[in-house]
Amino acid sequence: MDVRTEHLGAAMIVRATGRIDQTTAPAFQEELLNAVTLSKGQAIVVDMSSVDFVSSVGLRALMIALKQTQSGGGKLLIAALTPTVREVFEISRFDTVFRCFATVDAALAEAQS
Repeated sequence: MDVRTEHLGAAMIVRATGRIDQTTAPAFQEELLNAVTLSKGQAIVVDMSSVDFVSSVGLRALMIALKQTQSGGGKLLIAALTPTVREVFEISRFDTVFRCFATVDAALAEAQS
């Protein structure tokens, strides 16, 4: 798994690639929490377009980041879920907890509003 963060306008994008599982979730969580700290209330868009699997540990990392983002007055938006990851979100009902968007551009448009 690889995770990269970039600033784009008034938002930060966290781009994950590969599997987010027991082995890789700690690095994913660390990058997310770094983004929360650096964002200072800006929106964070998590680009999941290149994630082919997410385990419960990865979902937990997202939940921790969401809570910290909200406590700082920001937004955490999920973008471009692959079909397999979308199914995990739907089964776990995380699609009702997170604001999910079909594309990164759609999430960025929401981040700007």
